[in-house]
Amino acid sequence: MLSGAQLCAAALVKLGEKPIDSLEQGGVPAGVAKVLYPPIRDALYSVMPWSFLTVVTALNRLPEATPEGFSYAYRSPASMLRAITLGDGRADGRAPYRIFSNREIWTDAEAPLLTYVARVDESLLPPFFDLALIDRLAADFCIPITEDAVRAASLNKIADSSLARARLADSQQNTPQVMVDDTLIAVRG
Repeated sequence: MLSGAQLCAAALVKLGEKPIDSLEQGGVPAGVAKVLYPPIRDALYSVMPWSFLTVVTALNRLPEATPEGFSYAYRSPASMLRAITLGDGRADGRAPYRIFSNREIWTDAEAPLLTYVARVDESLLPPFFDLALIDRLAADFCIPITEDAVRAASLNKIADSSLARARLADSQQNTPQVMVDDTLIAVRG
């Protein structure tokens, strides 16, 4: 259960730097962390629908909005980083929608449920994701702090590998999908 500053401190240690206590601390490493940490974190949060970041919520209609080509406009949640689906109770459970200015969601659904990737407090992240984020931060902090492109390339490979392991761990937190009896499978024997 690490804070943003602790995640950045761990990444800096991987670069051979002294850990920081706060993103507000002076010096180049803390300054790099303060500027780069939020967009790197949000990008990693958004890369896939992580089970621990996925939220389902009803939306609040905007009565004054006039969405072009749709019947209703809704306010997108403040914590939304990326929409996954918009449900409307149909058989397939999905409604057509458009996100406008990342603040409004336009749709014809009267009472939609939005499934989205949310920005959450770092203390809620599982350890397997902490490591992937730390490795990503170390890779992205490397050039501004060390100016070593070769080392940055090596750290990028490590970060990619950590992300793949985190994806695998996250995918194993769901009920496995059952193979449907399909004629193509039956033909194979």
